[in-house]
Amino acid sequence: MTTVLFAWELGGGFGHIASMRRYATRLAGRGIRLVAAVRTPKAAQALADLGVEILQAPPWPKASFTPKQYAATSSATLGDSLASAGLADADVLNVVLTRWSEILYSVKPDLVIADYAPAAALVARGRVPLMIVGNGYTVPPSDMTHFPLLHRTQPPVWDEMRLLTIINKACSVYGIAPLERMPQMFAADDTIVETFPLLDPYDLQRTTPVDGPAFDAIPIAQRDDAAGILVYLAPGYAIRSDIVRALASFGGTVRMYAPDLSFIQRSRLKLAGAQISATRLDLNDVLASAKLVAHFGGSGLAAQAIAAGVPQLIFSTHIEQELNGLALQRAGIGRLLRSHDADVAITPGMVSDALDDATLASRAKQAGGVHRDMLQLMNSLAAFDAKILKLFQR
Repeated sequence: MTTVLFAWELGGGFGHIASMRRYATRLAGRGIRLVAAVRTPKAAQALADLGVEILQAPPWPKASFTPKQYAATSSATLGDSLASAGLADADVLNVVLTRWSEILYSVKPDLVIADYAPAAALVARGRVPLMIVGNGYTVPPSDMTHFPLLHRTQPPVWDEMRLLTIINKACSVYGIAPLERMPQMFAADDTIVETFPLLDPYDLQRTTPVDGPAFDAIPIAQRDDAAGILVYLAPGYAIRSDIVRALASFGGTVRMYAPDLSFIQRSRLKLAGAQISATRLDLNDVLASAKLVAHFGGSGLAAQAIAAGVPQLIFSTHIEQELNGLALQRAGIGRLLRSHDADVAITPGMVSDALDDATLASRAKQAGGVHRDMLQLMNSLAAFDAKILKLFQR
């Protein structure tokens, strides 16, 4: 029996599981054994429901960082982010590579599909066909000479040659070919880059077109009678009290999904009249009815809202979300509020400014039409089907 192993190591939210589920759905029923080694097994019920075997992926230290520890890490380049996650620690890297080697030996996959799983990709490469999937941030071009600067808040902390020495020393133990450049960590037999160029932080460095967001259907355009605020705060990120206070000011115009709300936060919002859903919302339907969508800045929802033509308010908690928020802000279709910055106070006025901005709404509507047209030509799920067939024939 053919076996496919999905791997997910880094990153939060539901997006990684949602993406893997779309791909697993296309493989289910073909007599293929599906296994997923994931960062958060308790979040993988959507995969288990398809009959996917769920394993715990080797944890990286960053997965258990406190907010204070996380704030001390660097995100100037992807190399810095990976170093902060544990890549710069030879002992940690050896443990992670050993565990992935054990998983590959046990599962014996015929194909590995890695979603922000750089260590799994290192172990799989050259041993078994490898596909890397993810958004623009998590699937950088592997042919770059180095990871470019992502922001100018701070200079890069880690020298890439030093990181290469650590990685290659660990790889030599497992017979893994040495890397010549850091971006080679993301080299694979094929890739699926699930994003729009607008949200791709490596758009200028990428030499092949992105595949487009992994949507089951083209998002519905915002309705003419759209009203109120759709709030989608994915699990895994701290929800600041001033965000709750600001949203509570809009009472019954708020419709929300936020499973990590505290009891006090939930009570305050309900008392104000906000509609809080206990289950994940059907975004394709509720987005079209929203005048504004507020979220942490995940790439999947950001892309869906772009295509729906809905203005966005981003409460970023880390660099990937901030890059998405900055891209939306530069395009004039969103606003960025850095909720990871303690010096930024989030107020009702900031929310109302975005909600009532006619120019923002007009530009978002125009961008929606452009991106829905793009999706007539982009189809990452069809691209997956074609690429996976070639890999199975290797």
